[in-house]
Amino acid sequence: MKLQFLAMTLLTLGLALAQAQERAPKLDVDDAREKLSGSVAKTPGKFLPKGIGGDPVTQRFYTKDAIVITRASGAKEEHPYVAVPLFFRVNTDELLDGTSRENVSRVAQLLKDLGATGASFAIEGHASAEGDPQRNIDLSKLRAAKIHSLLREQGVVPAALARVEGFGSAHAQFPADAREPQLQKDRRVLVVKER
Repeated sequence: MKLQFLAMTLLTLGLALAQAQERAPKLDVDDAREKLSGSVAKTPGKFLPKGIGGDPVTQRFYTKDAIVITRASGAKEEHPYVAVPLFFRVNTDELLDGTSRENVSRVAQLLKDLGATGASFAIEGHASAEGDPQRNIDLSKLRAAKIHSLLREQGVVPAALARVEGFGSAHAQFPADAREPQLQKDRRVLVVKER
């Protein structure tokens, strides 16, 4: 009898832990506001590129606080960003939980407030490393478009949303054979300050 009780207790604890791992953390709105209120830092290039296409991006590097973009001319830009705590179901653009949906609402309010000051933002979708690379690009585009659509439904004006882009698993932090909680972190959407 004691063995059955112990087994049931362990099963209950295991289920509780599994459910806790499937819940996105809440967005820290104050921290997000502080990051996205920062300015975009730019350093000029060494030369002006000629022809169609302007000054194309040659490298993107993600730091803890900013996306560093290097252009063909040598110009650099540092764009502050926030990784929105959103969990997606595997291989879909469907939000995994209620906390993820609440976080979209929090981001919408934040972008409405900051958009009123003339700032604009990009929505970047990313995918985890497992699976077909082309499917991951398509999936990350779907996720970014889904969040863009949800933000627009909640009143974020088009002028505050400069671009929507998907990068697939090109910037995944974890390998394809990582544990599910780590892979979940790569199925993400970033809000990046454009100006």
